[in-house]
Amino acid sequence: MESVYDDKCAVHHALEIIEAPYLDDQLRRIGAITQCLGLPNIESLPYILDIDLDAFHSIKAANPCDATTFHRLIRGALAITIATEPKWVEKLWADEDNKPSADLLLTAVKRHIEAATG
Repeated sequence: MESVYDDKCAVHHALEIIEAPYLDDQLRRIGAITQCLGLPNIESLPYILDIDLDAFHSIKAANPCDATTFHRLIRGALAITIATEPKWVEKLWADEDNKPSADLLLTAVKRHIEAATG
């Protein structure tokens, strides 16, 4: 039996980790679950946006074509935490054209924060 979620899917998701369509889909899924539980929409509650740099497996992933949802989440957060995890960034890196760099990813995330709040 073929797996529904395999390594190919994982790479695809990693490349789109902060693309608006991907995040919108994930938020819709979470919304359906919370609605079934009688809980309010998660974006209507106070939240801390926790960003782990090892979720970005390439430079492209940190520089999406459409970051509108990511920027909305940044603006709505009470606080933002960023785990740099340089060893995990290197271990999970899938971008053969660029060397893994937690510092470069951190700079990209900071640019998103500035763009969203500036």
